[in-house]
Amino acid sequence: MEGDTTLSGRWTSVQPEPIPNADGSTIYGMRDFTFTDETWALRFSAYGDPGAAYPLFTLRADGHYTLGEPSAAVPGAREAEFHFAQRLFTAHAEPFVELLNGAGAGSPPWTPGVEQDVSATGALFIPSLAQAPVEHDLVALRDGALFLGDRSGDLSKTRPTTLGTFPLIRAA
Repeated sequence: MEGDTTLSGRWTSVQPEPIPNADGSTIYGMRDFTFTDETWALRFSAYGDPGAAYPLFTLRADGHYTLGEPSAAVPGAREAEFHFAQRLFTAHAEPFVELLNGAGAGSPPWTPGVEQDVSATGALFIPSLAQAPVEHDLVALRDGALFLGDRSGDLSKTRPTTLGTFPLIRAA
């Protein structure tokens, strides 16, 4: 990684990031990471619109991480292992609440705006800790921005070979 190699601090999305769904629709995500020398915490907020006015769900997760060797696939990046301690999920939109209740995810019944710990059970597309205790990722600092690996694959099974498109910036 170029320049300063410390991740310590808070890193956030620049703007809502488009995430295509399999059905052709798009959701928009905002990432908010906090790193210490050994731990990480993420608040991922998903929205139904590019202006982030219609909240769909929030995922919070945290754990510890290690930075490994320089990446053979991405010059200037390092391999990283993100270990999970917990995963917490909040549905904000009624369609998500109905979907979670219908799937028997977490600890039904779900209520809009009420967070549930889904570490043991998982919920919809969020795996349990037993299913995915660690993600194999990439980390790169470029021009003061933090890039993580591309998330199109299953990072619990394989490390990405490219960086994600959207950077995170250090929050003031």
